Amino acid sequence: AQQYYKQKDMDNASAFYLEAIGFEEDKEKKATLYMDLAKLYAAQGLKIESRQFAMDAMKADEGIAAEAYSFIGNLYMGSFDDCKKSQSQIDDRAVFMAAYDMFKNAGDQYGMSQAKAQFPTVSDVFTANKKEGDAIKVGCWINVQTTIRTRPSE
Repeated sequence: AQQYYKQKDMDNASAFYLEAIGFEEDKEKKATLYMDLAKLYAAQGLKIESRQFAMDAMKADEGIAAEAYSFIGNLYMGSFDDCKKSQSQIDDRAVFMAAYDMFKNAGDQYGMSQAKAQFPTVSDVFTANKKEGDAIKVGCWINVQTTIRTRPSE
């Protein structure tokens, strides 16, 4: 699988990773294989599938949860341009709020600070007639619910 991945033959790499997962009995190795698949799918821009494999890695071995949550947080962070509709600053920046949730689950302080820096301002939230702490649905491929948050004032 790794040789095919290096050769950018993603179809064969994916097939061999899936086959290896089917045979693997060690939970840590199985989780690592799932994360390898998640990275392979992310490299192809297949974010829904990539997230699912990261979640499968956590199911296989909880010990990989921090890595998997940070990975998903980074998928979300990289989705701003794909997901923005340029109609609402709050809705567009909700991807960063969802990313923050994933980084928080991972205990990833750096990721949390990166996501927080992209939150809307207090005035953005006020202007949109919303409140910090309200629930907000993140659309696009992410399709999760999170909480409206603001970045610290400068």
